[in-house]
Amino acid sequence: MNSFEIYKAVRTWEDMRVLEIDLLKRGKDKDQTKLLKCREVMERMSELLANDSTDVEYIVTNTFPNLKKTAWLYNYYIEENKIEHSDYEYSIFKAPLNGENKKVNTFPTLVGAVSEILSYYPELGLKTVEEAISELSIFSD
Repeated sequence: MNSFEIYKAVRTWEDMRVLEIDLLKRGKDKDQTKLLKCREVMERMSELLANDSTDVEYIVTNTFPNLKKTAWLYNYYIEENKIEHSDYEYSIFKAPLNGENKKVNTFPTLVGAVSEILSYYPELGLKTVEEAISELSIFSD
C-alpha cells in the first residue's frame, strides 16, 4: 500500500469508530444493521492495514483518545485501551475532582475492572458483574 491508501484506510476506520461509538451509546435503540456493517468495514480496514504491520485501532485511539470506548459505572469510568498488536486492557478512573482524572487501576479484562468497581460499593449489593457489564452498552455486542 502507498501512503495515500494507508491514510485513506486509517480515516475510514476512524470514521467507522465514530459511528460505532455513537450507535453503541444509543443502547437498546441502536440500529444493529448499521452496527454490524460498521464493524465489518472496520475489520476489513484492520486486516488490510495489518498486512503492512499497522495496528490501526492502536494508532487511532492513541492519537484521538476520545475514540476509546469508555463508560461510567457509579462514580468511576472505565476506559478500554488497545495494546499494540495485542488485546485490550481496561483502566478505571475515579470521577474527576477539580477537573483532574485519577487513574485507580488497570486490568487485563473488563470483568476485572467491573469487579473492582463493584467491590468499592459492597453495601449496595445491587449488581452482579454480568449485570453491570450488560448495562455498559458501549462494551456490549
